[in-house]
Amino acid sequence: MSRAPRPPRLALLASVLALAVVTPAAGIIATAAAITGTTGAAAGGVAGLCGPGGPARQVDGVDLDAEQLANARTITTTTAQAGMPRRAALVAVATAVQESSLRNLGYGDRDSLGLFQQRGGWGPAAVRLNPVSATWLFLRALAGVPGWQLLPVTVASDRVQHSAHPDAVARWEALAGTLVAAYWPPTVPPDGTGPAGTAPTDSPTNPPTWPAADCPGQGGDGGRGDPGGTTLPPGYQPPTDAQLATVVRFALAQLGEPYLWGGAGPDAWDCSGLVQAAWAAAGVAIPRTTSGQVSTGIPVASTAAARPGDLIFIAGSDGTNAHPGHVGMYIGPVAGTPTLVAAPRTGLNVQTTPLSAWRGLVVAIRRPIAPRP
Repeated sequence: MSRAPRPPRLALLASVLALAVVTPAAGIIATAAAITGTTGAAAGGVAGLCGPGGPARQVDGVDLDAEQLANARTITTTTAQAGMPRRAALVAVATAVQESSLRNLGYGDRDSLGLFQQRGGWGPAAVRLNPVSATWLFLRALAGVPGWQLLPVTVASDRVQHSAHPDAVARWEALAGTLVAAYWPPTVPPDGTGPAGTAPTDSPTNPPTWPAADCPGQGGDGGRGDPGGTTLPPGYQPPTDAQLATVVRFALAQLGEPYLWGGAGPDAWDCSGLVQAAWAAAGVAIPRTTSGQVSTGIPVASTAAARPGDLIFIAGSDGTNAHPGHVGMYIGPVAGTPTLVAAPRTGLNVQTTPLSAWRGLVVAIRRPIAPRP
């Protein structure tokens, strides 16, 4: 549980609280020696499944699945983009391991949410449930701690989190150090790109493009991205339900932006990053990878029963029917034609696609569930 920051820090966080999504464009994995090359069932993962942080593996003797690795990578690359030193990523990753086991939780003690289990005083649920904007909140609060770079990791973390267990983060410092070493972009110096100890301000312009993770392929829909459109035809009616309208409008606002393996916005996306951010905008946490998303929420029996916001899965270029590797979001009819929106594959942009283009390929439909009041 992360208590709300003390009042002086609320002003520091104000500009971020308005951001539902602030995300880097992509990510890397540079495998550290302490990360084994053996993939397999790890912490609930399935052998062979992969994500933006690479496939499931052991890190310093700890089994981490693709979902957890993707979140560690997101925290690390977001810190680099913020211009903060690598030590800030170490503090942030160790904190997230303790608070959420590197999972973007849609629940917690009282109103705690997300990777850092941030309380309501940190900002809207949509911000706390987006892994990147949640990381920005943490970094801004960390930068406001006097002399944080000279403090032990566990002390620096507690000055931000005000935890009921202030020493608990210490056990994760070595693991966090290995993860940060693996994911820190080689183009960014360890001391960051901003003045020492400064806080991130706004989303960086022209964010760097990191190399792809060490997954078997580059993701994608297996050639099912055409025909499609990168602008919405006039006359489309969003769902009347306010939450579903927020989800769909977010996804459609990204039309025309490029596909990028590991991309989670704000200017480039992969398929699972797009739908995760869309649901986060409505205050609902879903996993980062297709392997996690295909088990989220509740199943939907058929495409005929789908409603806007539902996640539709196909095997794609890197998956199988049992473990799909590609996802799109149903948005309802466009000019009478059932339609989905998706980030298709490298070389194409986020687009709408007739659902009929996936006829015979759909292997699962899932409906994320809103958190209980």
